[in-house]
Amino acid sequence: MASSRHDMTDAEWLVLRSVLPTGRQGPMRKNDRRVFDGIFFVLRSGIPWRDLPRHYGPYTTCCNRCNRWSKDGTWSQIMEKLQRLVGQDDGPDGGGAGHLKTRMIDASAVRVHKHGAGSRRDAQPRHIGRSRGGLTTKIHVAVDGGGHPAAMRLSPGQVADCTQALALLGNDDPAAIVIGDKAYDTDAIVTWIKAGGGVAVIPSRSHRKTQRPLDRKAYASRNRVERFFSRIKEFRRVATRYDKRARNFLSAVTLAAARYILRNLAQKSIESTA
Repeated sequence: MASSRHDMTDAEWLVLRSVLPTGRQGPMRKNDRRVFDGIFFVLRSGIPWRDLPRHYGPYTTCCNRCNRWSKDGTWSQIMEKLQRLVGQDDGPDGGGAGHLKTRMIDASAVRVHKHGAGSRRDAQPRHIGRSRGGLTTKIHVAVDGGGHPAAMRLSPGQVADCTQALALLGNDDPAAIVIGDKAYDTDAIVTWIKAGGGVAVIPSRSHRKTQRPLDRKAYASRNRVERFFSRIKEFRRVATRYDKRARNFLSAVTLAAARYILRNLAQKSIESTA
């Protein structure tokens, strides 16, 4: 049973345990559940690693695991497995294009704390920019019809949302209903979607001479991507960036998204056995 309100439930742990890496060289990992609960506690509460409560074990174990798996891409692999488990919900979403999958895209900026701002410059991009709100990083996300993350990227805060759209959608078959706000109303994006056999549910900017028709029923479901941002920003280390390295902050976003999927999968598991 969970000992803290931020700890995983037994159902969530069963799901997570099924997607953890196995067969690796080196010492056998111990207390996996305790380590993960410690990592989630830090992400959710926003405390420094050194302040991790003792019942989670040495803070260095949780911190090192988080950094090491961020560096070698393990968190991304776990997320891919969770995405396959939850399945990409591509059901009908209005517009008479029920055979197409759905992708909703959006971006959200987060403030960079002073602890994340000062570091040596290296070859890796830090994705920290200066905008009206000060130093910020922008999270770009594409979610499926069920509101589950399909792709995530970072950029400096001043970067326009539309510049990351094709990168978010590029890993998918372009034949999709792509739902976005006016920030994504560019000729390049709309042409790319239509060329792949998809449907662009994106309102036209006011300066366009020819306004495209908008499927308002499909567009109303765009709130799912906004709700996804609301969920992951419950984690304070996502709502404010404390990480100096971009890959560590992207891992924090990935872990927050993974916890969101875990809760949904656990709930489905409980409902199926009820």
